[in-house]
Amino acid sequence: MVYSTFFGGGNPTVQEQGFSIALDGSTPPNAFITGQTSSTSSSFPVFPAGAFQPNLNGASDAFVAKLTLLPTLGVSPTSLNFGNQAVGATSAAQTVTLANNTSTAISFPGSSVTFSGTNAADFSSPSNTCGASIAAGASCTVSVAFTPSALGAKSGTLVITVTITNGGLSSSQAFDVSLTGTGAAAAPGVGLAPTSLDFGNQVLNTLSAAKTVTLTNTGNAVLTISSITISGDFAISNNPCGASLAAGANCIISVTFTPTALGTRPGTLTITDDAGGSPHTAPLTGNGTNAVDFSIAASAPVPPTVKAGSPATITVTVTPIGGFSSAVAVTCVEPAGLTLSTCTASPGSVTPNGAAITTTVTVTTTAPSLMIPPHSGPHRPLPIRQIIPLLLALVLLFLMPTAKQFRLRLAMATALVAFVVLAGCSGPKPPVKPGTPPGTYSLTITGTSGATVHSAAAVSLTAN
Repeated sequence: MVYSTFFGGGNPTVQEQGFSIALDGSTPPNAFITGQTSSTSSSFPVFPAGAFQPNLNGASDAFVAKLTLLPTLGVSPTSLNFGNQAVGATSAAQTVTLANNTSTAISFPGSSVTFSGTNAADFSSPSNTCGASIAAGASCTVSVAFTPSALGAKSGTLVITVTITNGGLSSSQAFDVSLTGTGAAAAPGVGLAPTSLDFGNQVLNTLSAAKTVTLTNTGNAVLTISSITISGDFAISNNPCGASLAAGANCIISVTFTPTALGTRPGTLTITDDAGGSPHTAPLTGNGTNAVDFSIAASAPVPPTVKAGSPATITVTVTPIGGFSSAVAVTCVEPAGLTLSTCTASPGSVTPNGAAITTTVTVTTTAPSLMIPPHSGPHRPLPIRQIIPLLLALVLLFLMPTAKQFRLRLAMATALVAFVVLAGCSGPKPPVKPGTPPGTYSLTITGTSGATVHSAAAVSLTAN
């Protein structure tokens, strides 16, 4: 038996009746069943979008149901082989993908992942992406690592236990993944950097610049390489790895992309070897386009909030598309209301030559400052609020020599200073030049090459 399921509702007194079953010619085939039910749609599995009659219409109804031959929870792969692994050393993690093929969430409690078998202690799960449940139609992964405690062949079982609700009824179900590996005195290992390649946009039927993947033997024994292959619209332009790789050594594999159709073009770099987890793969992707062009992107400002008068920097990246290699002038356009002393790129023009290139835009806000009014025409007469304190100060100045007591002279001198200060403070205030008003502003950074103009997504800068 590959798998089984039950089908029915939740009527506690009248059982469902199945009258016939048939398979169609699909691969895998779909099962069709007919029968009679007295259960309502709250417990009987009905999908209203495709049902001819989604509700019970009487004491009992006939039903026809189509069942896709998919397990409730898809588990792939169902076995993992870690190959030779040095005793006491932890292997690179391998992953098991869980796919929820039902229309309701599947509960994934914290105790869902356990290990059993003779060498269960040699296997572990460093992490998983499933959370507390797996949403309807969603998938997640469980990672598994191997750390042999002694020499020789080791085996165990990954047990994944989940709670599945079907037709209003919940049940706990377990799924097994067999695990094997060998503890060795010395064993090779494989590390790939980066673990994937994205070639971005490339003109249809044109060759991209090469990107590289570094293959490193992370183990302590010679790595034997059976083959290095590639799929999709990708090609290996240089492969110096040979048939073996010494412990700790590395080799660099160069990959190119030539799209044969528009849109996303996936591929895979596959390395078959004698290390645990073989074959080792790196996903590849690229996008076929119709034109030679460039794209421009801007980072968030550093710092994102500045004091008026302080600068912020933004990194701007210009990426060529389809062999684009012309100069691109980068400019910064500030919005109305944002008073800037500078908003310039340095360098102001960049030329991508087969690879992305960056420039830095510096934005400096303006601090408030005093303005010196220009002098023109005759002086205006002093206002009365300045004349009176000045006259009083002059009177005190003439009377001070006549005062004989020291305290009286001190008091007159103090009053004199006060009247002078009062006269000065009563004069007209110099105008203040406003700086950048506080607020958050949106900057537009544009790249121009001939008649082609592209703008990066707006960048927000806050001034205070």
